[in-house]
Amino acid sequence: MSSLPNNTLIEDNIELHQLIGEASRYVSDAARTGIAAHDVEKQVFDYVLKIGHQMLGSFFQLQGDGNLGATLTFPDGQTLKRQEARTRTYRSILGDFKINRYGYGARAKQALVCYPLDTRLQLPEEEHSYPVQELFHLLTTEVSYITAHDIFKKLLKINATVDSMERVNQRSGEAVVAFRETQKLPEPETEDDLLVSTADGKGVPIRHAKDVSRIADQKLKSGPKPDRKRMAVVGAVYTIKPYVRSPSDILEALFCDPNPVEAQDKPTRPSPQNKQVVAHLTQVVNDVELKASQRTFDWLSQQIKARGESCQTPTLVQPDGVSDSRPILGKIHLAMMDGQESLWNQVKKLQAAYPERQWVEILDLMHANSYLWEAACAFHPGNSKEQLVFMKERVLRILDGQVATVISGFRQMATKRRLNKSLQAVVVKVCRYFENNQHRMKYNEYLAAGYPIATGVIEGACRHYVKDRMERAGMRWTIKGAQAMLNMRSVNLNGNFDEFNQYRIQQQTKKLHPHAKVIAAIEWPIAA
Repeated sequence: MSSLPNNTLIEDNIELHQLIGEASRYVSDAARTGIAAHDVEKQVFDYVLKIGHQMLGSFFQLQGDGNLGATLTFPDGQTLKRQEARTRTYRSILGDFKINRYGYGARAKQALVCYPLDTRLQLPEEEHSYPVQELFHLLTTEVSYITAHDIFKKLLKINATVDSMERVNQRSGEAVVAFRETQKLPEPETEDDLLVSTADGKGVPIRHAKDVSRIADQKLKSGPKPDRKRMAVVGAVYTIKPYVRSPSDILEALFCDPNPVEAQDKPTRPSPQNKQVVAHLTQVVNDVELKASQRTFDWLSQQIKARGESCQTPTLVQPDGVSDSRPILGKIHLAMMDGQESLWNQVKKLQAAYPERQWVEILDLMHANSYLWEAACAFHPGNSKEQLVFMKERVLRILDGQVATVISGFRQMATKRRLNKSLQAVVVKVCRYFENNQHRMKYNEYLAAGYPIATGVIEGACRHYVKDRMERAGMRWTIKGAQAMLNMRSVNLNGNFDEFNQYRIQQQTKKLHPHAKVIAAIEWPIAA
């Protein structure tokens, strides 16, 4: 732990000037002797840290110790007495400091009401400075805490413990919920015509089995045991332009060259705009169980209510590049997911809450195709060529709106071919899935209207948002730690990090330093 410089004024800081001179001489000597650029870069960076540490230390020394006299009187008439000076640690990107400062309180040995120096400098609650905390967030949301620790130690000579990074991350993650309430809506001119909401689940490995409660609507059907994972429900909302395609266009994209050369006159496939993603775990707060699906859909509801009004009259983009404006009544809202009925039940609640909207339910085509593939394997076991032909034919029929025909065909084929019980069970499962979701499989209508039919956005979110960070080898999370990480990753992935960081600092400053105006009005005794 470094102490503050003995000299107060930067101009009089002998050690600072010695370091600057030493750095200058090193660079000159390195140029004459031909030292490798990367070695010079490392050494110069080390000098920068040392020089910066001296300068920041001079800044603290100039601020003094916050001694504003024997008493401190506030506008409400409250008078506090100066108590014994206490020392706090300040860990910056330039090194650590011990700051000795006076506090003011009603009586000795009681919690102090005000540290004038802390208030003047807007010091954080944690030992780590806000810039260090910011680096914590940026690193730990992408890499493990252990890796982040090694990076800090190697690059900045900061020995940040895993516990300290987790603690800072968890506190900041808790602030994300309130931050979302302050976010501005996207500008209407930046929104596209169709409002899409989607959700899916992704398991998060939990550190302690006692932290896991079995939630009826979040049971895992396969994979790891339920007492090892807690299901995170990921929700996403975005707008997108209608993009008209034909069933043959989709079939070609699914079964042909994955990187086809697009025709020059074909319009560019539209991209999601103003995408926002969140994820929630089921938590118990004040003895009340807050279910993951309910929390995520509450957020989706807020987004739908706010952003639905900014959707415009759809402008269809035809494959030939011709725009076709079609007036509609109200707003079109697309709910697009896989076949998980518990999530669709939440959608029905949204529909009841916003009956004025034009709702369209869409079953993700890729999930439908996964069931088709099971049927293909049941009818043509071990024959990959026949399986592929089977798939192409049935996918095209489904895209043409012939779901009922496909279902009846499966049942007839199962009877004629006298499948064994296990294969018959597969066919029954597939038919039941299609029957339950038939009203969400009007792909011919969706394609003609320019609607998306695949949930690539939410699938990618589950993979990148949750799995890539939270399901690495050996990782186990507490519920609070996992939710904090999900919150912080949402801030990053939604492009709101800088805005959130500013909000977090402002809110913490208000909480920690309620007497800021009083202290600012006092003529501060700068050290000389």
